[in-house]
Amino acid sequence: MSNGRWLLSMFFMLTAISHACAFLQQHGRACRLSSSASWKAVCVDPPPKGTIWQVFPEGTPDIAPSTATGAIGMWSAHSAVFDLRLGSGKQVQAEEVMSVPGAMLLHDVLSREECAKAIILSEAMGYQEHDLLKNTHAAVTWVADLENVIRPLFLRCKPFLPSILDNLRGGAARQLRGLNARLRCYRYQPDGHQTFRLHRDDSFPMSSLDRHHGDRLVWDVSGGSESSVLTFLLYLSDDFEGGHTSFVPRHKEQQLPVVDGVCMAEEDTELVAVKPRAGSVLVFYQTCSLDGDSEAHPMAPLHEGSRVFPTAGRHSSPKYVIRSDVMYSC
Repeated sequence: MSNGRWLLSMFFMLTAISHACAFLQQHGRACRLSSSASWKAVCVDPPPKGTIWQVFPEGTPDIAPSTATGAIGMWSAHSAVFDLRLGSGKQVQAEEVMSVPGAMLLHDVLSREECAKAIILSEAMGYQEHDLLKNTHAAVTWVADLENVIRPLFLRCKPFLPSILDNLRGGAARQLRGLNARLRCYRYQPDGHQTFRLHRDDSFPMSSLDRHHGDRLVWDVSGGSESSVLTFLLYLSDDFEGGHTSFVPRHKEQQLPVVDGVCMAEEDTELVAVKPRAGSVLVFYQTCSLDGDSEAHPMAPLHEGSRVFPTAGRHSSPKYVIRSDVMYSC
């Protein structure tokens, strides 16, 4: 490793640990002051030095992303830092999301302790604040270990996911493959301002770390043989008000006004609002478009991440959520 690259890595590590320590101090107090089950008796240390490292897109130089360009930092972590192979001791249960075809909630996918560990790890990686046209939040990408994180997470949910889906483009039916290792972590402060405005989720190829070097993201490890059909939205916290994932019923889509800076959940009581619950996963259809130009899947819902507010009378945490994708054969 060159001196320049080593210094850059050390800078990001020290900065990330500083953020994680501040987070721990904040939520250490919350454990004592809050009666919420989200943080009660959960004490998690930040990842040890040298156990997380920055990841760069394949074929690019080791240059940190700039918030000015909208780029999101990517990191990975040693398998010992976050390991789901031992199980959570929970029994996953499925719940249909009424009025949103194909959508479901999977409860108790992660335990409260696992959620807390994931939050601390993502904070150590270092969130970057973004204020873009369709979203206002902080984000960081975690390229997770396949054997210790992605596969165990998938196996917890696999019994409830469709094993075979029709191929809209014709050809053989699409077979369930797994989860995308590129985990997009989002943080929404409970200030009534941060949100993710109305949109549909596009699909992605399966991404993963380069096995030879471990610090490069391979965008499409399947070589075009797999892509996502379903969004996999994992809630890590629920100690706040609002922050629902709100879906627009099909019959209402053409009637919605386009208003900058306004959340439709505050304007229309007919929206289907899913309340975040720590450890639960929300699954729903994507557009099945990899280029943003193709016609969207007919079951891909228009939705938003609604504003997050503090809980009256007690401590509130930010909304933390991780997005992955459910992968199928093409």
